[in-house]
Amino acid sequence: MTKERATGRISVVLAVAVSVIAVGAAILDHRSSAAPIEPRVTWEQHVERVDAALASHDLRTAREVVRDAYAAAVMSRRWEPLLQVGDAQRRLEEASGFATLGNASARANYLFALFRARDQRSLDGVLQAAAAFSRLGDASVVRQALVVARDLAGRDAVAHARVDIAADELGARLASAD
Repeated sequence: MTKERATGRISVVLAVAVSVIAVGAAILDHRSSAAPIEPRVTWEQHVERVDAALASHDLRTAREVVRDAYAAAVMSRRWEPLLQVGDAQRRLEEASGFATLGNASARANYLFALFRARDQRSLDGVLQAAAAFSRLGDASVVRQALVVARDLAGRDAVAHARVDIAADELGARLASAD
């Protein structure tokens, strides 16, 4: 193949690509001007809606909204929403008479939050996840979370003191639950 022929083919491919991009942009522009984009509901708003549904004893709506809250929490890529949604799941299932199911759902969220906090190197997140597990009475995961927290604290004396204080408080909470 000659150089001129190869250059001609490249030009054709580029022209087609530019045309496809232009058509796609026009379609997107038309869609965005034709239909207003709905603002995304945040995980916080979903949790508020769960609580409002629980307050009005609308368990069906609360169950639907807690699923939306979970999806928003996962999409946030943060640990905080997972803890809050786990708490909302516990409240929902307790109100439904299924506290054990609520604890299991919350536990899954708390684990997810713990892993995210660890991956994000958030000492606060790990300690808050440990506190959530202590509310469930799960001493073994609390101990593991404290190991992770000590690792995150590294050589920082202030961070180690925070972990020690949290360990004492969580230990006392677990002891009083027994």
